[in-house]
Amino acid sequence: MKPVDHLSRRLLAAADRYGLQGPRGSRAISPYFELTTEEAAHLLQGLVAVDVSQIQKRFGGYHGDAAFPILRGIQTGRVRYERADPLEHWQSWREIVEQMDGGGIALGDCEDLSAAVVGELLFGGISARPYVYQSGPKLYHVVVQTPRWGFLDPSRAAGMEGSG
Repeated sequence: MKPVDHLSRRLLAAADRYGLQGPRGSRAISPYFELTTEEAAHLLQGLVAVDVSQIQKRFGGYHGDAAFPILRGIQTGRVRYERADPLEHWQSWREIVEQMDGGGIALGDCEDLSAAVVGELLFGGISARPYVYQSGPKLYHVVVQTPRWGFLDPSRAAGMEGSG
């Protein structure tokens, strides 16, 4: 047995033991990290990869307007900024979209919204990446960096006030 297989089985067994399940019965894991800003930026790239995968799974090769629900939701007010949650749960693209699926308002903080927007831009063939910067003594903010448009702040566009 490969070590990764053993670790995966242990994680799934722990999820079963503690009843941890995500949407549609998927296994939920909640890792905790103590990272530098630079390291957090790398972890955000992982969230973007998950987001792109979820977008591809939902839309396949279709790249029309419907393939950009987060961007559209920010423009229409159906996606709103919500100050960071105390547990710092990083929402995936699918989690944000599911909040809107029933006609509701989706809420997310800066890393959720920026990663989801980067995922949609990448899916649409536009180069983008999350960019983390220190906005206060113990406060960090995540925005989107693109060669085409420079820095974009989905949180501010979704109603955030202040500097992050």
